[in-house]
Amino acid sequence: MKKTFGVIIQVIIIAYIIVFSMSNRNNVEINFFIGTPSYVLPLFMLILCTLFIGFIFGVILVSIEKISLNSRIKKLTKQASEYQEEILRLKNITVSGTSPIDSQDSSNQQKQSEVNSDIKNILR
Repeated sequence: MKKTFGVIIQVIIIAYIIVFSMSNRNNVEINFFIGTPSYVLPLFMLILCTLFIGFIFGVILVSIEKISLNSRIKKLTKQASEYQEEILRLKNITVSGTSPIDSQDSSNQQKQSEVNSDIKNILR
């Protein structure tokens, strides 16, 4: 079902591009800089090339953002595991019959919840 829907969408897009190309066959002259030779292209080619270049820039920017978010996720995951290890270590320590985790339990839970909320915010 997904493949069929994808093929239908592709056919519609290709048909639109063909109709668009036939409607915009006028030639346009392009000068990139003053004093340089000019180029003559059909209008549809200019528009399609511009859209393609914009798409490539968008893909590059999204990829950079994804790499940044992945590194942040790794950092926060490492920090969360360090907090978990610290919590386990503190639970195992007893000083004069009382556990130090009792006094620090709320601060450790708060730190852990902050890390978890940071991870959830990044994954959204």
